[in-house]
Amino acid sequence: MSKFILSSMLCANKKVDEDFFRIASANGFAGVEIDIRPGHFKGTANEVEMVKRCGEQYCVSVESVHCDMEILDPPSLDIFRRAKEVILGNLDTVVALNAKILVIHAYIFADPENIIVDEAGGLHPGLSVFKGLDDKNSGMLERVKEGMRFYAAEAGKRGIRIALETDSQMNELLPDIVSDMDPEGCGICFDSGHAERQEGATAAEAAKLLAPWVICTHLNDNYGEKDIHLPPFAGIIDWERTIAGLLEGGYKANWTFECLGDIGDITAARDKLKSILSRHR
Repeated sequence: MSKFILSSMLCANKKVDEDFFRIASANGFAGVEIDIRPGHFKGTANEVEMVKRCGEQYCVSVESVHCDMEILDPPSLDIFRRAKEVILGNLDTVVALNAKILVIHAYIFADPENIIVDEAGGLHPGLSVFKGLDDKNSGMLERVKEGMRFYAAEAGKRGIRIALETDSQMNELLPDIVSDMDPEGCGICFDSGHAERQEGATAAEAAKLLAPWVICTHLNDNYGEKDIHLPPFAGIIDWERTIAGLLEGGYKANWTFECLGDIGDITAARDKLKSILSRHR
């Protein structure tokens, strides 16, 4: 049975603590997703024990974990070169938290030796991957597939799954990336906000296309430009068509609210989502 899940993105850059679990429980969320990032949660033994204790105290399960944000926006090349080690550690954190899914981005498959660097020295693994995917002769598609096979196998060994998150471009390639892999080890995380930002496409269209491979969601809204993580129904996404597309494609798993802002607005959005779900049962 699907649950309504609250992402720790709600805490922004604040450290995950008991208050987050109290808020989730008090507002009727049955589970949470934990983001890994500096100053928020890094998966130390003490942090894992705190999260498990709070989950038990407030009857809120940890359903999923988002991979380390420091790898997606690396402060140095040395850190990015450790991407494989970090993601494997993130998989172990999922197991330690008794969670089920690790969400990753294609960014982690960038080649450290050919990563795009801007004039200020900033590293752009995402741009590197998408530039490679745009060049059919670059070998990037094969690199991403090989990487997904590796992590899917590692997830399977641990009895969990890995989910490749939709982005703001090239989501049409995701079925090709995951369709020949064991669904017990991997799938797609449908991020509505990212999908809505893809030029020439909408979240509703992406939902219909990707639904057969979707194993988890990140529900948030925007105005089609910036990734601002508004609560659903606060932006331009067509939620009726988006949810219908997922359900018609067979999606039966959790609904995770990955939003910034007021918890009251998020719970109001959840109630609207319940109405849509009831109409499509």
